[in-house]
Amino acid sequence: ETKICYINVDPYEDITDLQLLDSYLLMFPNPNAGIFEIVIPIASSFTSNLSVEIVNVLGEIVEQKPITGIRTQLNLSNEASGIYLVRIITPDGALLRKINIY
Repeated sequence: ETKICYINVDPYEDITDLQLLDSYLLMFPNPNAGIFEIVIPIASSFTSNLSVEIVNVLGEIVEQKPITGIRTQLNLSNEASGIYLVRIITPDGALLRKINIY
């Protein structure tokens, strides 16, 4: 008699929410004229706990808002050209990206 044993394996078991978010986070276009989108296809499992901050080279927060869905549009067209730090804040920590505004 042959017995079959099934084992459920979660491929994300050892991956933190921050690592999972990092692998799905999209930001485009980059560079841009000040208007860009942050897209997180798996945002539904995070949205109540996510926010974004945009920080200039002086360390000043120039934009801050909650992420409430898969797509979040940001408008920094009134800010000076340059490199900005995009900080996605989660309960587990923060993800950092750079955006170039021309």
